[in-house]
Amino acid sequence: MEQGKSFDVLQEFNEACREVAAPGEPFAISRVVVRGQEVRIFENGPSDLNAFFGKVLSEHRSRDLLEYEGRRYTYGQVFDDAARLGAALRRGHGIKPGDRVGIAMRNLPEWFVAFVAITQIGAVATLLNSRGAPAEIAAAAQSVGCDLVMCDERCGQRLREAEFAGTILSLSDVLAMAQVESSDPGAVEVDADAPAAIIFTSGTTGRAKGATLTHRNICTVPFHAAYAAEVGMVLAARRSGMSVATLRADVPPDSRLLVFPLFHISGVVTFLLAARCGGLITMLRRWDPATAIALIEKNRVTGMSGPSMVMADLLDQPNAAARMASMRSLIVGGQATPIALAQRISQTLPNAAQSGSWGMTEITGAAATASGAIFKAYPGSSGLLSPLFDGKVMRPDGEEASPGEIGELCVRGSPVMAGYWNDPEANAASFVDGWFKSGDLGYIDEQGLLYIVDRQKDMVLSASENIYCAEVEMVMGRLPELLEVALFGVPDMRLGERAIAAVVLQPEAELDEAQVKAAVGASLADYKVPKEVRFDLGPLPRNALGKVDKVALRERYLERTLVT
Repeated sequence: MEQGKSFDVLQEFNEACREVAAPGEPFAISRVVVRGQEVRIFENGPSDLNAFFGKVLSEHRSRDLLEYEGRRYTYGQVFDDAARLGAALRRGHGIKPGDRVGIAMRNLPEWFVAFVAITQIGAVATLLNSRGAPAEIAAAAQSVGCDLVMCDERCGQRLREAEFAGTILSLSDVLAMAQVESSDPGAVEVDADAPAAIIFTSGTTGRAKGATLTHRNICTVPFHAAYAAEVGMVLAARRSGMSVATLRADVPPDSRLLVFPLFHISGVVTFLLAARCGGLITMLRRWDPATAIALIEKNRVTGMSGPSMVMADLLDQPNAAARMASMRSLIVGGQATPIALAQRISQTLPNAAQSGSWGMTEITGAAATASGAIFKAYPGSSGLLSPLFDGKVMRPDGEEASPGEIGELCVRGSPVMAGYWNDPEANAASFVDGWFKSGDLGYIDEQGLLYIVDRQKDMVLSASENIYCAEVEMVMGRLPELLEVALFGVPDMRLGERAIAAVVLQPEAELDEAQVKAAVGASLADYKVPKEVRFDLGPLPRNALGKVDKVALRERYLERTLVT
């Protein structure tokens, strides 16, 4: 797009933002002090989940919240069950405000009941990776002092295998507790800055860290979505010459397909965004593109977020354009949208607005978003930072970078987590003078647009799952047959990145690819198992400090792969 037109897009967007957030308007912004730091908030937004969920229930009680395997659940059913479950947790298990209560289950209706129940009684919903190996799930729960976990059958079995010492409640236990009537109202008053949820994000050492999200953190998500939608309405009204009220009347009912697991921040965000406007969430037992597109067509799904492989799978389905015609918003989450995929989406679904963003668990989702005209004008950008964030780029010497200069992206604001649970070392490394160091390398240009260029963390991002190389390398390194090991990622059209293991055998040792994969799979989640194990890349290239040079290793792999 021409520079003048691109500038007009940003100018129009910024004007609409100022109009929507002006003093006295529904999305007016004010300042509060949180943990000794002044931050911006939407002054009319809910400050805790009980206030948010109470409003949701009063407005949408009779509407359908979930569809799973052909059965629908209303907001009233889910939230009433949650109130009874919360009372039972408090009465029968002694759960108090601040106690950590785990949820370890695949995407199921019971997850929503459990999450609402835990947070409404002031406890902390501890979202455990249901895909993790037994030791991973148990270690995460124990690391934050979680003594009670609500599980599906598979996760319950894995916790028992790991000899988890706490209480394990099965789905049947949860369902039974949710049906017991009680005079206990369930909900309690909670402080806006009290912990509401812990979501785990592995560090480069492979040790899981619990990102602690407060009620205020989480409540920024749905209200910020409402703000962004209003900005979009104002822009559309200006361009069409129609009133915002007229355009709003034509907006179809919100209907979302849940793709991300609910232990991910993206899964939680899908729930919050749907709840805000009484939307329907369609759930899948497992990813199957034929089933997914049939449900999109049946439930007239209007929006979804998922990794690039999910979007490509859907577009590959027969008659995809007609069957996905209801779609109004598509977000490729977890990684930048491949340009070829973005073009394909535009051609197949011209009425679906695409968005790109930058975010992470520690900042409660996205801090910057490029959508609509900005996405088209600046396809490589993650957009402008939300008005709730301040952002800066830091050079290696600790000084702030100039516009356009690459460095580590740092942010502060009301959506930033309270910290990693009981991990002072990680907190000291991640926070400097109130700024959260993201570990991502990028730059902010003179117009305020954010660009992400690389990750400082040694990580492979495959199908939106973070695979931390040190964790997998540690497992492979236990094999006595291996002399050298390294994990790295290479581009993959479907997965985003594909994890490749480079290994060098000890003299006279014998080991094959299947044995290496089996060893990793025995200790770690299945998605962390390398897609390919290569024995022909050694000796592994190393830098002056003796560390494996993964840039050179990746180039060696690509060179030899292309040759063969």
